[in-house]
Amino acid sequence: MRGVLVKVDLDVIGLILFFLLFLISSAKAEGIPIQASPTIDIISQTYIDSYLTWSFKPIDNKTWRAGFTVDPALWSNAKDCLAQPAASKAACFTNLCNAAASLSPNESVRLGLNCSNSTDITKLTADFGNMGSYPLTAVTKDIQFSKFIIDLTNGNGSFTISFPNGFKVGESAKFGFGSTIINTSTTAYAIAMYGSQTHTFYASGLFWNWYVNGTNISYSCSVDGISFVNRTAVRPCNTADCFGGNFAVWYNGTYVSYAYSDRSTQNTPMFYRRGIPNSDCSITWSAAEQTAISATATRTYRYPSLAIDDQGYPWIAYVNNTADTTVYPFITKSSTNDGTWTTASGFAYQLNYTSSLSYIASAVPLTAGKILAAYCTGSGRLYIRSWTGAAWNSVVNSSSTCASANMHDVVAEGDNAHFVFLSSSAIKYLNYTYTTNLRSSETTLVTGGLTTTTHPYLTYNGTGTLYMFYSKVTSQVGTINYTTKNQANVWSGRTFWFTLNNLTNTADYMSPYYQSHDNYIGLMAMQNYTPSLYNITFNFLNFTAAAGGTCGLTSGTNPITFGNMNAGDTSPQDTNKTVITNTGDTATQVLLNASAWTSGGNSFLANYTHWYNATGSNYFAKKWLNVTQQVLNNSLSASGSFTAFFDLWIPAGQAAGGYTQTVWYTSSC
Repeated sequence: MRGVLVKVDLDVIGLILFFLLFLISSAKAEGIPIQASPTIDIISQTYIDSYLTWSFKPIDNKTWRAGFTVDPALWSNAKDCLAQPAASKAACFTNLCNAAASLSPNESVRLGLNCSNSTDITKLTADFGNMGSYPLTAVTKDIQFSKFIIDLTNGNGSFTISFPNGFKVGESAKFGFGSTIINTSTTAYAIAMYGSQTHTFYASGLFWNWYVNGTNISYSCSVDGISFVNRTAVRPCNTADCFGGNFAVWYNGTYVSYAYSDRSTQNTPMFYRRGIPNSDCSITWSAAEQTAISATATRTYRYPSLAIDDQGYPWIAYVNNTADTTVYPFITKSSTNDGTWTTASGFAYQLNYTSSLSYIASAVPLTAGKILAAYCTGSGRLYIRSWTGAAWNSVVNSSSTCASANMHDVVAEGDNAHFVFLSSSAIKYLNYTYTTNLRSSETTLVTGGLTTTTHPYLTYNGTGTLYMFYSKVTSQVGTINYTTKNQANVWSGRTFWFTLNNLTNTADYMSPYYQSHDNYIGLMAMQNYTPSLYNITFNFLNFTAAAGGTCGLTSGTNPITFGNMNAGDTSPQDTNKTVITNTGDTATQVLLNASAWTSGGNSFLANYTHWYNATGSNYFAKKWLNVTQQVLNNSLSASGSFTAFFDLWIPAGQAAGGYTQTVWYTSSC
């Protein structure tokens, strides 16, 4: 289907570079979402509609104003084609189609056309010609449209969305030529990692990101980590508390499994399911969803941490809450490893007999069917217990206390385990050894610039290197950073990874891979989008360097100087460029991000710039530059070089002046 489908629900908005954009309502109290604000979200966009950027603003409970802007480069070229004589239009739109379809591996899916098919070109020509009557169609009965205004010169428009009976969840509509879908939602957190929970992994040649959208647990996939498609609902969640901490995902190299519980409703079960993730973004389930823990009156099961041991048996650590008065950490196991669930003898097992309202529990697999469980309380210590295969070892605990129960993470390396946790205003690390049932002394990894909700995260790369990710937020500008520990147990200094603007403490809700897959480590993070909305962004590291290889990049002209420009100007396509050279001895992916543009005392965000790594004749091979890292070249050979081109568009309202920008080039190895 081509066009735009709109549903009042949380989902992917178009094809966004290096991050997934989800619109989520704001509100947070000690990590627990409270009543969320209503939103209107784009849940899918294809065809030419995917080149539209949307905004939705509430006026009152019955009225919203919608606005859209067509990609300036696409619109400029479409207008040029529409101005051609009738005999030349088809050839012009064929060239436009071919150029647009070459943007990325997913671009042909985005455009959805066969550029050599005359029928498709005729449709493309007609649809651009009909932008003045951009279609708006209600899917459900209680949503209406009026006051449509479009500026064909500049490629933008607006209209009013009305809810005659008041705004409510579940209203849906289609915009455009059949592909933009919106849905209403009231979701507070799409991801919220409590203890050791994962929501993202790489399998079958795809990046997989899981999240909640106010109605369902869902996932999306990408072949390149940039353009995410195939939004798929996995199971419904409690719409009153559809919360990322209510579910966990585990990928063991063959199967993806999930565990889900409704933390706010008593007498509801804990659920489990597993399946094979396929290369088309589908999942072949091994069995129907299973009940892992039966419902019990007055009880809720909270914050599942799922682990699959090396013999394929699933384990779930969780919090057992009875009427909000007695709360304990538990762990359970299935005696079957075929996707069904039969609780093993001796389980569920209670890990601690001192009640605390703030327990969070985690589980990770060791070797030979052994498991490790850990748990924290808000002011207590980090406690560690290991399972021998027949019995539980005695408890080992940290010397420092946990600042918050959920601000900890753990990964296993063979029969050893690595822990990080927030203690007071510092991130602490310790190592646990199964053979001695002892822990190491604690190491302070980070101090300063942390908040009470700074959650540290761990990822193991499978070859002896441990990654610890964390964020720092200053004046709502957040940096996502990591530090690494090598096989000699030496920690590196801080490595800046990428920046996200307009961050609040929810930036501390991130979800990285548990371990690397096919040389990738991915990470989702939350970013403030408007005062009441958030994005989920995605970025990844690609380890392409051979063992012992050297890495390095050099660039020519930097910063880029565009000279004096006025509002509305676009710089020449092939004038501003720089040569990037790989000075290492192995192929590498080249990433880039940039500062905001400056002109005297004036500045604006970097994403008014296009970048591309071909000549200007391949005009649509451009991407919007951003302060978040993007892939400039997926594989630059050792000692190889290429030319990167940049052009700048000055938006309305900017003063005339000399514009410059600094661009950072990063080697993935």
